[in-house]
Amino acid sequence: MKSEEIIKILKKNGYYFFNQKGSHMQFKHKVNKNKITVPYHSKQDLNINVIKSIEEHTNLKILKKLNKKKNKINKEEL
Repeated sequence: MKSEEIIKILKKNGYYFFNQKGSHMQFKHKVNKNKITVPYHSKQDLNINVIKSIEEHTNLKILKKLNKKKNKINKEEL
């Protein structure tokens, strides 16, 4: 999963961009001001541990959404 996909999910769930240091983008939640840092390397997939960490800090189910999307694509191919 690429950084851009994670960023889209964060924005849909109330996070907004507020800072960047090098290749790391920082987002805050509109309500609870929870801060999340996402490494931004446009051509590389994020490490699974980074995605899990983002899930833990945001209480979002990013990997479940990704698996549902993959299953839907596989069903359409059949």
